[in-house]
Amino acid sequence: MVIHHWMGIDDLPDGRLLGEDSGIQWNRILDEEGLTGELFGYLQKQDFGVFLPIRTFLDAYLFEMAGRHVPERLVSPKHKLKVWFVREDMALLVEFFFHQPFAPYVVGATMSWPLRLEDVMEYETLSLFSDEDVRVERPAAATSFGGEEFAIDEAVPEDLERETDAAIERCFAEHDTVVANFSGGKDSSVIMQKCIRYKLAHRECKTKLIILSADTGSVDQPLMKEHIRKVQKAVAALPIDIPFIISEPDVEDSYLTCVLGRGYKPCDFTYKFTIP
Repeated sequence: MVIHHWMGIDDLPDGRLLGEDSGIQWNRILDEEGLTGELFGYLQKQDFGVFLPIRTFLDAYLFEMAGRHVPERLVSPKHKLKVWFVREDMALLVEFFFHQPFAPYVVGATMSWPLRLEDVMEYETLSLFSDEDVRVERPAAATSFGGEEFAIDEAVPEDLERETDAAIERCFAEHDTVVANFSGGKDSSVIMQKCIRYKLAHRECKTKLIILSADTGSVDQPLMKEHIRKVQKAVAALPIDIPFIISEPDVEDSYLTCVLGRGYKPCDFTYKFTIP
């Protein structure tokens, strides 16, 4: 069991990211006796609203409870049960991994927190293409965990910056068109911005720059979809013509239609499907 917490009104997660309530009560799946039942009972007495969001884990559970064969697309060691506890001043996300020895995104050994939280994290405000601020957290000082250092450099190493810029310059010099894929994440944001900066600094360059993004129409986070469209507007306002294309499938080819309607196995790092 892993518990994530958000403390204070200003720190609560956006409701659009919590997921739709499945309508399934937690005690239909989890035992009310023992530590879990005691914890959940206490939280409900503290005026927390509790719900289980729709997840693949619940789909598989319902198949099993109905005595039906669980489709292959619902079977994955990464699936987990999520339970949200939400109050106006606090939110808790409890994740259950059941038979796994530990959550797949952390190490298998217990680690004690080395310092007080306020000593480890500090916050910095950044902006991307606009005056809208984004708050990010970074470690206040390098901290070691099991021989590995948890730290964020204040700046990108100069040699790495030069090599990256040189690689981008070669792309523009060797091709008639350069396509920068943009997902909204930090990696694609850096590449996109560097390509745009190159074009702005080299107006004589005839190579066309196209920014390409994709909207599945169903499974993308609402805030990320909104962010991508804000960036699209910002790019359109630049003093240079840079097409920003957002690819969207037809309804019959959408992700949910393929997975729920046609029974395709959901994509992961070992399996992909392509709609012709």
